Amino acid sequence: MLANSTIGIKAKAKNLGIVMDKTLSFNDHINEISKKKASFAIRSIGHNRRYIPYQGLKMLVNSLVISRLDYCDSVLYGIPKYERDKLQRIQNIAARMLTGTRTADHISPILKNLHWLPIEARINFRILLITYKTLNGQSTSYLESIIQAVLVPPIKNTEIINSFTVMYPIYQIQFLRWTRFFSSCAGIMELNSRVYQKSRNSRSISTSGFAEISRFF
Repeated sequence: MLANSTIGIKAKAKNLGIVMDKTLSFNDHINEISKKKASFAIRSIGHNRRYIPYQGLKMLVNSLVISRLDYCDSVLYGIPKYERDKLQRIQNIAARMLTGTRTADHISPILKNLHWLPIEARINFRILLITYKTLNGQSTSYLESIIQAVLVPPIKNTEIINSFTVMYPIYQIQFLRWTRFFSSCAGIMELNSRVYQKSRNSRSISTSGFAEISRFF
């Protein structure tokens, strides 16, 4: 009740362009991208692709389609595969339209030639990128306060050198998707220790640190 008016509870709400529901499944957000925004952009570009040179076509696809798939994609970490596949189909259609390949052609070489990461790898890459910035003091203070890197000693009788891993707090909270918290997913992803070990001497994300992170994909 506010000013004698009853405020109802909505099943979903939009915040910074992301459609959020009460269970944080982001199903409505994914459907909005895959069935409306990105699909409309692909159809519009497809109708005029024969009149557009390749570089212009690539610029349109990146700005109108791929940018929608990348926007705040870190919140999609841990979503079910069938939801992630909806976005992957959009990326596949955009790649085939851009390269003029048939639907029967395997999509992996096409994405590789375009230097496009698949959707799952794009989400993981974004988490790793945020983690890298956080560990190197290039992120916001509230993210820096919830994760830290600790030195892991070498294992006896092995050739493994000292490496770094990401430690995160375990919150005593009953929540179905607690592993999707940034404090959790930044610590449980396998590549974090290797990424931080390889790039800890680099303080600029535009140099070796960025290259080391992207190389794993």
